[in-house]
Amino acid sequence: MYLNDRNATAELLHYRALSRREVLSAEDARKLKIYENGFLGECLYDKLFDETGHDNLYIFRDVILHLGNQARSMTVL
Repeated sequence: MYLNDRNATAELLHYRALSRREVLSAEDARKLKIYENGFLGECLYDKLFDETGHDNLYIFRDVILHLGNQARSMTVL
């Protein structure tokens, strides 16, 4: 069972909006592609889980864990 919805990250939304307003630099275009591919991969992951079933699992999406000065975003089963 999914306990929250899959949403695009703030970074992805930022680069999508920026790309509609101007021609992106090579670095910004590369970052947009990385964020788009990551989001598409997460959506595919969700679809595969839906097809195989996850009746006995609780799935938290985009949980942010802080360890020292680092933060990691992940899906937790």
